Amino acid sequence: MISFEKAKEKAERCLDDGISSCREYADAYVFFEKGKVERTGGGVIVIMKSDGAALGMPEYAHTTKAIGAGKRIPLRPRKKKDGTATGNGSV
Repeated sequence: MISFEKAKEKAERCLDDGISSCREYADAYVFFEKGKVERTGGGVIVIMKSDGAALGMPEYAHTTKAIGAGKRIPLRPRKKKDGTATGNGSV
């Protein structure tokens, strides 16, 4: 089983413009590229938890029933105007 940190490192190598957000599913982490998410599945890389395999969203969609059930994973804490963290995150 691959950790979130290892999956994130792998996704960063696959996405040229960096990661904007991530969703966690029961069997995978889905990373979204900054400014490039398309309806065709471009700008998204899926890292399978079981073996660390990297898939595109269309390939992953054919292997799972989890679509729509993902949990958002904060990549870093958001900050309020006063500089304190809000407890949720995004990039």
